[in-house]
Amino acid sequence: NIRDVKDILLCDSEETYTFLENIIENVSKTFKTRKINIGMDEAHLVGLGNYLRINGYKNRYETLFRHLEKIIEILKKYSLKPAMWSDMFFRLKYNTYYPEKIKKEEIIELKKYVPRNIKLIYWDYSHDNVTHYEKMMNAHNILDKDFIYAGGSWNWVGTIPFVENALINNKCSLTAAKNKGIQNVLLTSWGDDGNEASLKSIYPSMILYSNYNYKNTFSINALNKVLETHFNIDIETYKIIDLLNRPYDDKEKFKFVNPSKYLLYNDYLIGLFDKNVIEETYNKHYKELAIKINAKANNYKQHFNWLKVCALIAEIISLKADLGVLIKRGYDNKDNNLLKQCINKLTVIETLTKALKKYYYLMWKEENKTFGFEIIESRITTLTSRTNTTIKRLECFIENNALIIDELEEKRINFDINDRVDTFEQLYSNIFTTGLLGF
Repeated sequence: NIRDVKDILLCDSEETYTFLENIIENVSKTFKTRKINIGMDEAHLVGLGNYLRINGYKNRYETLFRHLEKIIEILKKYSLKPAMWSDMFFRLKYNTYYPEKIKKEEIIELKKYVPRNIKLIYWDYSHDNVTHYEKMMNAHNILDKDFIYAGGSWNWVGTIPFVENALINNKCSLTAAKNKGIQNVLLTSWGDDGNEASLKSIYPSMILYSNYNYKNTFSINALNKVLETHFNIDIETYKIIDLLNRPYDDKEKFKFVNPSKYLLYNDYLIGLFDKNVIEETYNKHYKELAIKINAKANNYKQHFNWLKVCALIAEIISLKADLGVLIKRGYDNKDNNLLKQCINKLTVIETLTKALKKYYYLMWKEENKTFGFEIIESRITTLTSRTNTTIKRLECFIENNALIIDELEEKRINFDINDRVDTFEQLYSNIFTTGLLGF
């Protein structure tokens, strides 16, 4: 009764506000701080689900504004001071959070929908030029002179984060914040799709933020000094790990792609990402990375489990990256010798996936409560099982080439609409299967 659509609450519903007040009351008793972030970001379909069915189409700005006013009214009862993400004000106006052109008069008009007693948080993780951030900060300054800027650590794209991208983008955004005299900034660390990455992956971004807080300049040498002194690790380790998402030397092509995730979970038989790999090039690249990361793991015992996870992912992908391509070729050509070579690789991968689960669990327990690991375990265990299943099905085919493996009868196509090797897919459910894992 309190859902509009998906994860969006039903506005203008007393049941919704009863539910929210119960949460707010509980939170206000639990924490001493009087500051609260009420979120409300990425509510793209607000007013278009059950709300539309019950009330008909209403001005969505006004619906959101009424909802906000009601929330603020509840928060006042508990002396809480709210902040919220700012994107929905822009999305409802421009159909995007980051419009190319922003007119001052449009933002002034927009301001009437922003309650006076709420602090806006401008979040922006993806841009690498100072001018863009300054433009958005100018717009936010009209809406709320004390707005907060939030950057991102890019640790939500899989087990392997985007460290270099995070440093480049945060350097640009914090330079803009300095130029514009922004007083409040924060660094986000999200756990999308299973919270796969170690918290250690955000150390460089944290240090960059502290650098900008206490100094007006930033250098990689200064960052490295803090890493070595306080965290007993060096920036070179992060640069090596970052290469798991850069299978060949082209920084522009591999700016926002995550082969470390989609090649790890790409199914051998279904092969949704078989077109997103360069044969042999990837294998050699990941094999070299596995050796380098293992060496770092032995040097930095404090971070052994995390680095071992990264090394095992590299080692698995070094064997697995083009394995689906080879299996398909062996099947199409009835090349039993090639398929036997594939089975040998699969046997090694099966052992490596069991080791990956072991070290992933050890890494998880160092940083998190137990809850949530069941997601990681189910994915790695499924990878182990699918590896074993593929071995058995290929063995049957070798014994009788007249057999049909339905998945291998299908033509391989690019995962996305662009005819390119590099791509990005954040969600495991979209990598593993075209079917639905759940509703």
